[in-house]
Amino acid sequence: MQEVSAELHQQLQALGINPSDDVFRTGSEQYDQNGLCSPIPQEVRFLNGELQRCPVEGVGLVLAIFSGSGAVYEFVRTLRKCIYGKVKHAVRLQMLPNGTFVRTQFEVAIKVMSKSIIEEGHLQENPLVELAAQQYLSIPGHENVLTLLECLHDADFIYAVLPYCNGGELFSVVESGGAMEEAECRHWFSQVLAGLSYLQSRYICHRDMSLENVLLDGDTSKIIDFGLSIGIPVDAHGMTYSLPPAGAVGKIFYMPPEVRFLDYFDANKSNAHDSLNGLDLPQSSPV
Repeated sequence: MQEVSAELHQQLQALGINPSDDVFRTGSEQYDQNGLCSPIPQEVRFLNGELQRCPVEGVGLVLAIFSGSGAVYEFVRTLRKCIYGKVKHAVRLQMLPNGTFVRTQFEVAIKVMSKSIIEEGHLQENPLVELAAQQYLSIPGHENVLTLLECLHDADFIYAVLPYCNGGELFSVVESGGAMEEAECRHWFSQVLAGLSYLQSRYICHRDMSLENVLLDGDTSKIIDFGLSIGIPVDAHGMTYSLPPAGAVGKIFYMPPEVRFLDYFDANKSNAHDSLNGLDLPQSSPV
């Protein structure tokens, strides 16, 4: 977690924010059988956050989330609704000596999730597993995998602070343009494979790879949405093993047959299968 200086600690406490981090269990069981285990941590670390209205020069009072790290983010607009809440476009604010704030050029997306909905536990995806996986994958991180900048919470909500990607989903590119030219296809497909290679190196199976779960930021693509991800069983020698049936999860049009029919499956091949089904490759393009 980010270190907080004594001066910043006092400033945060004056605002009613405890900068220390809290630890929550994901609620999922770690796969452990005959010495094989999952690498995804079973805990998520949160910094305390506080929703407040603050004065922004030239704008007036705005709603912002104050982080225990010292960062302040102004909510700008709603990007989309999600299962547990909303995804908000936000900008980081900088405090001036007079106590007012100014907007910076640093944009983020903040996934705001309701704790009460999460606690009901009726949905397939587990947001705490997603956050645990993202915290795990963010160190050291990869340019083609969306990192988790910080994770905050208050009494009612969880706030996952993520990089803002201005290009939308890769699905929208394919939907609007149809089959891609080979050069464009190679550009995006090579980046998706690079991201999947990083997941494989960290022993993570995504289980929901699709064009909808790849965001574009300029010319760079980023794999997102780890709510269904699981760890790949690995022994002390680094040998990986097939996973037992874990439900027909993911999107039906991308789903490998062994997952669809509840058979044992190779997690690395499952990631690749989902991706190959996603991009409409030209006939001349070798796979």
